[in-house]
This record gives sequence, C-alpha cells and structure tokens, in this order.
Amino acid sequence: MSDAREREIRSLWANSAWVDYTGSFGDRFDLSAGLRLCVSSVLTSGRFHDFISLRQSDNQFDDRTYCDLQPRLSLKYNISQHHNIKAGYAVVSQDLHAIRSSATSFPFDRYALTSAHVRPEKAMQFGAGYNGMTTDGAYDWSVEGYYKKIDNVYDYKDGRSSFSDIVLEQIILGGQGRSYGLECMVRKNYGRLSGWISYTLSKTQTRIDGINDGKWYNATNDCRHDFSISGIYSFSSKWKMSASWIYLSGKPLTAPDVKYEISGETCYYYSRRNSYSTPATHRLDLSATYTHAGKKLTYEWAFGIFNTYCRYNPFIVYFEDDPSKPSGTRAVQRSLYGLIPSVSYTLKF
Repeated sequence: MSDAREREIRSLWANSAWVDYTGSFGDRFDLSAGLRLCVSSVLTSGRFHDFISLRQSDNQFDDRTYCDLQPRLSLKYNISQHHNIKAGYAVVSQDLHAIRSSATSFPFDRYALTSAHVRPEKAMQFGAGYNGMTTDGAYDWSVEGYYKKIDNVYDYKDGRSSFSDIVLEQIILGGQGRSYGLECMVRKNYGRLSGWISYTLSKTQTRIDGINDGKWYNATNDCRHDFSISGIYSFSSKWKMSASWIYLSGKPLTAPDVKYEISGETCYYYSRRNSYSTPATHRLDLSATYTHAGKKLTYEWAFGIFNTYCRYNPFIVYFEDDPSKPSGTRAVQRSLYGLIPSVSYTLKF
C-alpha cells in the first residue's frame, strides 16, 4: 500500500494570465469581455497508468503541460432604468477533480489533480436572463436560464468506489457532462416584512463510454428542484423574527438490481447508473432576536430553532441484507440530527 500511495503523490504547477474590458455603449448597452490563458504543468516523480493497457509510463518524470485559452463575454441591454436583459458566454477549466461514488450516498469525495492522463475539466457555459425592479426599489425579481457543456468528466467504473484501489487510472473513466436549468427569484428589500423566494429547476447528466452502456445518466451532483423561502419581520426597533424553509430534491443513487452469492460471499449486480434517488431534504428554521442599543453598550439576544418540525433528512443511504427476507435487500437511511435549539448573547462596546 505504501508503494501505491507513493505513486499517487501528484504535483501541479498552475499559472494564469488574463485581460478584460468593461465598458458601455450609449445609454443602453453594457459590455464585459475578457480572455484568460491557463497553463498547467504536471510535476511529479511518480508514475501513472493509462486508461487502456494500465501500463506504467517508462519515464521517471511523467510530466505534461496543458494550455487553454478561455474567452468570456457578457452583454447587458438596459430596457429602462429598472429593467434589463443580459446574455453571456464563458469557458472555464479546473485541475482539481472531485469524484464521488454513486453506489452509496456517503459524502466522501476523492480529490485528484490533473495528471499525464487525467486531463483538466473544461466547461463552456451559455446564459441569458431578465432582471427587473419596482420604481421605488421595494421589490426586484430575476429569471435566468443556462446551459453548460463539460468535457473530461470522470467517474468510477462499475463496481469501483473511493474505497477501491489507490491507483486512480485503474478505477475511473472519462467522458462528457451537461447541465441546464432555470433560476427564478423574487425579493422584497425593505419594510416591516422583507425576504425572498427562489426556485431552481435544473438537470445535470454525464455520459462516459464504458459506464451505463455509454448512455446519459444523472450525475451524482444532480439536484432537480431547489426551493427556498425566507422572511424577516420587524415587530419593533428591538424585536425581529425570521423564518426560512428549504426544499432540495433527493440525490441520485445506484441501487442493486440482483443479489447473489459466490463461495458464500454476497455480491450485488448493478445495471443502470444513478437510476434511483434518496428522499428529498427539507426543513424549517426559526429565529427571534432582541437588540438593545445603549449609549456605550449594545447587546443582542438571539433564540433559534434549527429544523423546527424535526425532519430526519437523509445523510447516508446504503444497502444491506434484509433480515426479514434473506434473499432480499433493503435500503437503510441514516440522519445526523433532528431539532436543534440555540441561544446566543452578543455584547458590543
């Protein structure tokens, strides 16, 4: 294991340079444009495997340099003083890859740097939206849509996970990703009651040859629905109360289709990747604050309840043998906490 870990020591030298311009054209158009050059050099004395033959490089220093030009452009058209539409395009890349197993919802990511065979992740994103507000600024709202195309997305092979072999190239494959969605928000900015409502509808998928028969499947970070509502009400200059409710769709999960035994050892067969999902997450948080402002001292009492209706949201979902049915399998959910009260005192002088 120590020799394997030594092969996993990876170093990277990342540099970037950029130029950008921001300006206006007339009274209606605002433009922002830029160009970024990213250069990543793999610097290591370790040896890496390729994806096909899994042979090691013959070079003691298996180095490689990636150069990438990343243009950015955004344009905003001011319909009036309080309304505008905008559109943008950007290319971005990153050298740090987060790889999460889909056979369990354990929140353990394996982070890996770009190497001679693991290329930088690169995304091209398009977006467009509309923003508006009332003439007095009391309310504002926005609607934005986006589409993102991603290259060099990596995921575990079937039957592999973060607990598998240490040599990264032996347990992952690379492919493409895509993500698209719509984001909406309405906000009240001042008055006795202020707050906002936001909703995001999105879909994130991955396609990799050798996984899921080369078909698109939901990515492990896919979240179809993301809704939140938050409000703050001021009873007086001293007392105010806030409430916040959030809802998140369940996370994609790969469940076993068949269970069988080989030489007394239980094995599972998985067919479609991420075809199931964990239960949704939602909770209500409440808080009340009392503030007293004196001439020399200001103190504040804050009382809060996290997860007011004690919803046990899923933290981990895994599969085990069903004790009531030996030939069956059951999903087991574990949660971290339920209702959590809190009290705090702050003194300022």
